[in-house]
Amino acid sequence: MPSSQVHRTSTLFPARPRAGS
Repeated sequence: MPSSQVHRTSTLFPARPRAGS
């Protein structure tokens, strides 16, 4: 998973920055 994807997900879900699935 790209860093940009993790960063965007972190912005959407501060509580769960690694919520991929």
